[in-house]
Amino acid sequence: MIIAAEAANAFIHGYSHILQQIHAESGQPQPTQDMHIYQLLMMARNIYMHTPSLLDQALATLQATGQLPPEDVVEAVRQLRVSQWVYLKDTRYYSVFMHPTEQAAYAVQGLTNRLREIIGGTGALIEVGMTSYAGHYISDSLIAKVVWLGPQYKRELNEKLAQLRQAGHFYAQPTSH
Repeated sequence: MIIAAEAANAFIHGYSHILQQIHAESGQPQPTQDMHIYQLLMMARNIYMHTPSLLDQALATLQATGQLPPEDVVEAVRQLRVSQWVYLKDTRYYSVFMHPTEQAAYAVQGLTNRLREIIGGTGALIEVGMTSYAGHYISDSLIAKVVWLGPQYKRELNEKLAQLRQAGHFYAQPTSH
């Protein structure tokens, strides 16, 4: 359900560093001291999604200061997709994310906690970032806009998941897609 601790820590540290630098490069007001880091990272991720070119500026600054994160973290940030994912359920080994178009589903790992521990359950539409890192699809765990799904909708989505699996549109590892 979660990736190896060393990989998770490397991603969290590098991702946070990049997002904070994106925020700094954006020209937005500096965060207040009472702002929680989670809020800053959410703001920075939103800025990045609206202005992807800020990533290259942030990376150049980080490189100039000798603080550039490892290349695998940088590549994961480049591939980041933030969307309203359907977080359908958990299995023993992964969480099931379905793309909002219902055309593909993914086996997604958490970083340090299972997603259901973070949001308090499964079967929800959540705004979250997903990317590939360390041989897995992972969630960035910056979760917003949780909308719980009713039982009928969950049944329909589970049927759709079975169809996606049968059609080969369920992706367990990034190399398979």
